Amino acid sequence: MTIREQIIEANKAYRLGRPVMTDQAFDDLCEAYEKTVSPEEYAAFRDSLHEETGKVSHPFIMGSLDKMKAEEPDKLLAWIAARVLPVAPALSVSAKIDGISCRLHYEKGRMASATTRGDGHSGTDITDKVKLVGHGVPASVQNRKGPLDIRGELVIKDADFVHIAGQFANPRNACAGIMNQKTAEPDLLRHISFVSYEIMGGERTKRDQFSSLASLGFDVAWNTEIGLDPVPADIVGQLTGLAGRDFGYPTDGLVLSSPLYKAENRYRPQAQVAFKLNQLVAQSRIAGIEWGEPSKDGRMCPVAVIEPVEIGGSTITRVTLHNADWIRQMGLGIGSIVEIVKSGDVIPKLTRVLAGGKATPVKVPGKCPSCGTPLVRDGCDIRCPNGDCPSRGYERVLAFITNIGIKRVSRKTLEAWSVGSFDKLLAFRSNPDYKMEVYFEKEISRCVMGASAIDLFKALPFRDLADITLTKIIGHYGYRNLKDGRIDADDFPDGVGQKTMDAFRACAAANFAIVEKIMRDPRYHGAAAEDVEWESRPVGQKGSVCFTGALDTMSRAEASKRAAAAGYEVKSSVAKGLTYLVTNDPESGSSKNTKARQLGIKIITEQEFLALL
Repeated sequence: MTIREQIIEANKAYRLGRPVMTDQAFDDLCEAYEKTVSPEEYAAFRDSLHEETGKVSHPFIMGSLDKMKAEEPDKLLAWIAARVLPVAPALSVSAKIDGISCRLHYEKGRMASATTRGDGHSGTDITDKVKLVGHGVPASVQNRKGPLDIRGELVIKDADFVHIAGQFANPRNACAGIMNQKTAEPDLLRHISFVSYEIMGGERTKRDQFSSLASLGFDVAWNTEIGLDPVPADIVGQLTGLAGRDFGYPTDGLVLSSPLYKAENRYRPQAQVAFKLNQLVAQSRIAGIEWGEPSKDGRMCPVAVIEPVEIGGSTITRVTLHNADWIRQMGLGIGSIVEIVKSGDVIPKLTRVLAGGKATPVKVPGKCPSCGTPLVRDGCDIRCPNGDCPSRGYERVLAFITNIGIKRVSRKTLEAWSVGSFDKLLAFRSNPDYKMEVYFEKEISRCVMGASAIDLFKALPFRDLADITLTKIIGHYGYRNLKDGRIDADDFPDGVGQKTMDAFRACAAANFAIVEKIMRDPRYHGAAAEDVEWESRPVGQKGSVCFTGALDTMSRAEASKRAAAAGYEVKSSVAKGLTYLVTNDPESGSSKNTKARQLGIKIITEQEFLALL
């Protein structure tokens, strides 16, 4: 098979979610082929390596990016001087997401269709599947002036992959495999997220796009800016460090441009490029599997002990695995020869089994090593079901004090002090002869007793729920409504589905009780939930306003801008503390109207709102 044929076959396998080689090996093949043909022929061949062309035409070109390598700093600096500095003395940097490129199309504020990138000019309609995606696809946005096209990537985040790791090798393969299935499988699609990075059309700058996408309710790709006045001497090192970060979803580098960059509507943009790191690959042998003790939610997390191997100057002896199902699916055993991949500073990952041979099957433990309780199957996980398990208690306390801002305290230290529950945390009193104990008691007083009720609640352990998700839920319903169980089952926050709310409910009652216990402590001097919700309103605001339904004289986006300019905070949902709900149908039985009446929020018409302005 020629190099060209190898590239074509590898590209096809990658698009289907069944890669036959690493990204670095694929790039090496492409570089080798590039040396054998003319620049024009290679450029045409490179542009042919896309997904299958579909029947849906794109209103704007969904192109691909040229690559800049960390190993070629002169080329990168020349590009910055030519394409970035003449526009602005700053560099826009964002995560280059490694997923399924997708365009969401909105008409009159409602999600109308979803299409794959295809060849950049036309793609395949995947609307039915995307409507079942679990996170990041708002059903509506505040934009009624015309069509809106959002570009992003369909991915499976690390936190969601753990639930299906037994069925797929890695998150990228899983996402491609699920999206390429002929029939939609809701139970699998709910693990997929849409992460956005572009408002298409070329009218907005990169900086404005990122902020606008967030305000529209989309999950936005990680992004930052680096000042170039002057260009930092270690700019390549900074980018290398950022590219090596773990963003919680698959990435393969960074996207670079000026913050004022506007889409060029060409297949290969000149003023926006990809910054790539070489992947470091090594082989080793599995010497053993350790299960350790259960996590804060009882999950048993297997770790592979491997024969020492050096990657990028570091000696690797242990690699985290996903779960028992993933081990079985990979055919992993004691003695297996495996491939270890490291990109930048990312923690090395076991990507595939190269040879199983006569490997010894991995034995799954039957009892919890901490409390002796029989372990149970929970989806793809092995868990300890005992809520009073000592290991779970220490891990829960450790997670809480870490989240609330207490540093320098490890699990071993908590075990030495027997602080394995929240009751024991509150009861802790230091021995004045031991500086570490004195420090810990002072930190409890400062960080725990001085925190607001809402901050305490968010710092407590929630299974598979990140801070941003908890913030959305609390902001949507209001802390008191959640505590009292007043949750509208048909009115979820944007990007939050039934499964997420079920996970929230499973932990909420116990965590509310812990917050109340902390607030009753005589040392507590933090803010109550009601004070936090009121004080969270920005200084100088006249109040807050939420719009629902169609307006007569303007779009909701325009109304939001006018409200903000007049000194009102614009909310996307109805929650306690909202000042006005604006609607031209105040007698409607909609969920927002009903909720506003229940909370005593004033409902006004569009004309009354204009009078306020």
